[in-house]
Amino acid sequence: MFLQDFRMLKDVNFQNCEFLTCVPDVSSAPHLERLELSECKSLVEVHQSVGCLEKLEVLDLNGCTNLSIFPSALKTKSLHELNLDGCRKLKKFPDILAKIEHLRWLRLEGTAIEELPPSIDNLVSVVGIFLTGCENLVTLPSSIYKLQDLKLLTLTDCSKFAIFPMNLEESTDPHGSLGFPSLTVLELKGCNQLDLEFLKDSSRFPRLWRLDLSLIKFAHKPTDISKCDNLTFLSFSGCEQLQEIPQLPPKIRHIEANYCRSLTKLPNFSSLSNFDSVYFASCPRLLREEFSLPGVSILEICMTVFPEDEEYNRPHSPNWRKDAGMDSPL
Repeated sequence: MFLQDFRMLKDVNFQNCEFLTCVPDVSSAPHLERLELSECKSLVEVHQSVGCLEKLEVLDLNGCTNLSIFPSALKTKSLHELNLDGCRKLKKFPDILAKIEHLRWLRLEGTAIEELPPSIDNLVSVVGIFLTGCENLVTLPSSIYKLQDLKLLTLTDCSKFAIFPMNLEESTDPHGSLGFPSLTVLELKGCNQLDLEFLKDSSRFPRLWRLDLSLIKFAHKPTDISKCDNLTFLSFSGCEQLQEIPQLPPKIRHIEANYCRSLTKLPNFSSLSNFDSVYFASCPRLLREEFSLPGVSILEICMTVFPEDEEYNRPHSPNWRKDAGMDSPL
């Protein structure tokens, strides 16, 4: 029987084990620190006892495409790494029943989860939450605002994501924050169900410098983001119904609006002097309009970025993870 009595066992590596279907009871291995199971394509179940391993530091299930049964709760106080990327049958993320102080990156890309639990605030040191491709995710708990170290939140291609929490329950701490004081990068690419009105309250994102709104089907003028005082990078690329770009915040330096085929109106650029780059490739209706940007013509902007047949999402973007000061594993 797997792990019958291995009390001093610290490391288990079954990466790419084609026929492994279940991780059974591991309570007889209380000193287990690493459980590496990435790319175990037949793995369906991880026993509840895994969530109780107090010394577990690494739990890697990346690419376990058939995993559907996972511990309902985590008490793994020592956890440094949790990777569930590509677990596309995993619908429920566990409750966090203990404060986990060493986990910095929460990786849930491509899972089937519908929500994060309110206890997500027990991940007290998390810096980045990766939710790209979570097509069943509908909302986030208001307790996510308690993650005061959160710098990066990616919700790209979360096609059902509709509700960004607006209000946190009243804080008993008079100095407590109701926003994300550390958030620098917010990616909402392809979130077509999401009401973007929450972006108006820029006080919730005082350090936000990168905002990705590409591939969103805007039915009307986008929400006002002009008060996002530290925003320097903004993308509307692939927003084919976008007709007008709203007034821009004062520190904007890089704009991408490639393949915005309905775009006809640009904001007033006269008060903005910090541009490093602007991209309006394949915006055919914009060619009929004129605008003034010192030293650059609309023709130059539209015709020198990409050929017509290239994918819009291959921009010459800055290395934003490095610029954000984040030591990402990506």
